[in-house]
Amino acid sequence: MTIQTYSQVIFDADGVLVDSRAEAWRAAEDIVSIFESGVRVDSVESHQKYFGRDAQCGLVGEEASPVLRSMHRLIMRHRAHRLKTFPNVIEVARQLIVPALVVTAAYAEGIQVALANDITVFSTVVGREQGTKVELLDSLRQSSDVIYITDSRRDIAICHLLSIPVVAVTWGYSSSQCLADANPDFLVRRPLELEALLSSFNLTRRASK
Repeated sequence: MTIQTYSQVIFDADGVLVDSRAEAWRAAEDIVSIFESGVRVDSVESHQKYFGRDAQCGLVGEEASPVLRSMHRLIMRHRAHRLKTFPNVIEVARQLIVPALVVTAAYAEGIQVALANDITVFSTVVGREQGTKVELLDSLRQSSDVIYITDSRRDIAICHLLSIPVVAVTWGYSSSQCLADANPDFLVRRPLELEALLSSFNLTRRASK
């Protein structure tokens, strides 16, 4: 039986490597408070309700809503030093015998700050400074066989569009059911399951022993 393998493993940052949820909600709340008072953003549901794309269009109109997303990215870059990583996921990346990369819709500079000393685990960290996620992933998949790890329905759709195998993880921003409905190639609920999956492709040191 032929075992599928990959030459690079690409990680999303927010919700996969970096536990940025609480800070992202605070940043969204700060932005919304400019327009409306008394709004509390403290969960995935309230974030979607008050700062999802439909809510942004309601606040400033569809044409101006990208400005709010840019504001959010800038705030998150400024507050990156407050963010914590998921240590067990970093350890999975550390066990890889192929290059581990980070492709994020956030500013790479902020993610580098959040990763701190763990930045050495990753051969490349690219983000908004270099292009959109679609552009970045498209460029990488043209040069090698890659697999992408994300917690986002939108990322799953991008990977389907680009024919990139995609792993959805449930410890980030999206629920297990929400991700399952997006039909990822693989769905994992714990870092240990992610490690086992990557080991099944002979991509980790432990699998190669």
